[in-house]
Amino acid sequence: MAHFRRISWTILGLLLARSVSLLFVGGNVSGRLRRTAPQAVSEDDMKVLRDRIDELKKHPLLPIIMVDSMLPGQRLVFSASNPELEDLAEEGLVGVIGPQRSGGSVVGVSAKLSKLSGSRSGEWELKAEHVFKVVSEAQREGTITRAKVEFLHEEVKEEDVLLAEALVPLIEEWTNTLVENQAERYEGQLQDILKDLGQMPPPTMADKLAMWAAALVNPLPALGVALEIRPAVLQADSLQERILIVRRGIRGSIEHVSGRKRVTWTWTTRPHRPENSDATHFPSLAIAYRLPGQSAGTVVGKGQAITVLSHLTIFPRVARSAGSRDLGRDPTRQSWGTVGPTWRVTLSVAAVLLLWRQLGVSGALASRRALQACGERSHRQVAGALEQRLDDLLLGQEARAASMQQG
Repeated sequence: MAHFRRISWTILGLLLARSVSLLFVGGNVSGRLRRTAPQAVSEDDMKVLRDRIDELKKHPLLPIIMVDSMLPGQRLVFSASNPELEDLAEEGLVGVIGPQRSGGSVVGVSAKLSKLSGSRSGEWELKAEHVFKVVSEAQREGTITRAKVEFLHEEVKEEDVLLAEALVPLIEEWTNTLVENQAERYEGQLQDILKDLGQMPPPTMADKLAMWAAALVNPLPALGVALEIRPAVLQADSLQERILIVRRGIRGSIEHVSGRKRVTWTWTTRPHRPENSDATHFPSLAIAYRLPGQSAGTVVGKGQAITVLSHLTIFPRVARSAGSRDLGRDPTRQSWGTVGPTWRVTLSVAAVLLLWRQLGVSGALASRRALQACGERSHRQVAGALEQRLDDLLLGQEARAASMQQG
């Protein structure tokens, strides 16, 4: 009986000890679970996260490279052995910025950078996609410059569509003139350009049609039959202005190719917007410079003096402007170079001879009259007023013609 009692107490003690141990261990487990359980995210935290995601979508941070102006759809193939290009290619999109007007928004295009497969010499391809403007100061990360951008979307109005409709027959006339006069630099160049650009957008997509037409007459590689309008097209203040710039570019190219009016060269103090002047320049041969004591962006043409310059830079070169600090440096280190003493003297002599021929009088008298003309009224202002009158007349005629056709 006593033996049975001891066994009972032993079993009872074991059960009690087990219960206490389970209770103690279970409490620790519950505590650990409570300590490691994720805390609920507050609404404020979620809002901050959503705002950051929206900001990245609206204003993505792109690496910026400086080359000649590109338009959506254009493709640039180049050879380079720069190791930084490998890092840029991994990021997908890059921002391509060309010559900019002074004081305005910095506008460029996003582009896909990729290395051509099977290329042994380090050939790369840039395929332009969407137009953007820079909305932040440049941020330097080592040798790569980055900036926040905002993609631009134009609102197409009814009058824009009417203007775009008038572009279609002009584009057809340009292509026919090009083929008839055998103005291609190699056989099949026009077909290659059209293959890169894709199908022509309809007039209802006036913004895309204007960009497409500008890319057609200023292709990559260049045809050399039209004045450079891509910087002006990118930085146009309105869609209507952009279409008018394209119209003038196509008309001038038709006259040049057909021989009715040959394109002439113009000297500029900086890459500028040619919307108020017929005077503009080709991208690869023009000279960009600043005259001492003269404001940037002044057109130097007939009636103005060209002085001997102490420093010249080969175009293209990106102009610095407000809100675009350090965007004037080429992160790919492609040296556009400066003109040496020999070229400097040669270009200065050529400039003097050009003035002598244009003015038809002695150099001293020509310079005096040119400076007087600069003081009274600049050539650009006169050309701008005449161009504005012409545009108003063209718009009125096209609107009346369109209404008569609709009627």
